[in-house]
Amino acid sequence: MSEHRTFGMYGAGQKLQEWYASLLGQSMLGEIDSALAEMLRATYGYHAIQVGIMGEQADALLRSDLIHPLIMETAPWSSKVGLVAHSSALPVCGRSLDLIVLMHSLELSDDPYQVLREVDRVLADDGYLIVIGFNRRSLWGAIRGLLSWRDRAPWNNRFYSTTRVQDWLSVLGFRTLRRESVFFRPPVQHAGTLRRMGFLETLRYAFPHNGAVYVLKARKHTVPLTPIRWRWSSRRGLVPGGFARPTSGVG
Repeated sequence: MSEHRTFGMYGAGQKLQEWYASLLGQSMLGEIDSALAEMLRATYGYHAIQVGIMGEQADALLRSDLIHPLIMETAPWSSKVGLVAHSSALPVCGRSLDLIVLMHSLELSDDPYQVLREVDRVLADDGYLIVIGFNRRSLWGAIRGLLSWRDRAPWNNRFYSTTRVQDWLSVLGFRTLRRESVFFRPPVQHAGTLRRMGFLETLRYAFPHNGAVYVLKARKHTVPLTPIRWRWSSRRGLVPGGFARPTSGVG
């Protein structure tokens, strides 16, 4: 990746990190944290890693029952993290992780499918993947279509639909276990207005996959090796006449 494109990715990540520190970002983050905690409730393992831009607020993973959770950032300006690396080249041995959480990693990458291929490389057989990202098929996705020209988070990030992400995962052999979407309120930076529009969260019952952010849980599907079966025949090892064929090297 060129230096210019790398800087652009880091710049978008930093702006998104700063946006999450706003009133609206914190409101959304609270709902993401709750959804992530629910996804992690039935997930067990030894090694887990969260890749993304939310290291300081990644409470759900740190509160989970996973024994060795680790936070990895994709930009050098972050703090309080375990690793800093590129999401498409994880500094982890192959098949060594039981769970990976991608927090906006697909939106911030020039090659999101390569990020998923890298996840497939480092995830253990039957390991879990949780992907969190902005949902293209939502009110926020429609607004992003109007404001993407502005270099402001979150509108300067790519938005993907859960259907597209599931298609990518299916090609890699992942099976989707569960998907949720959160935050059905419009992007308003005003505490009173956000509170009054809280009733819009009931839209999740009518439109469960159209919230501003999707949280998708998948599992790496390992196809068992097909055992080799000998195709025995009544003539195997026999010569004409029904006698056994003599063997050499009998000791």
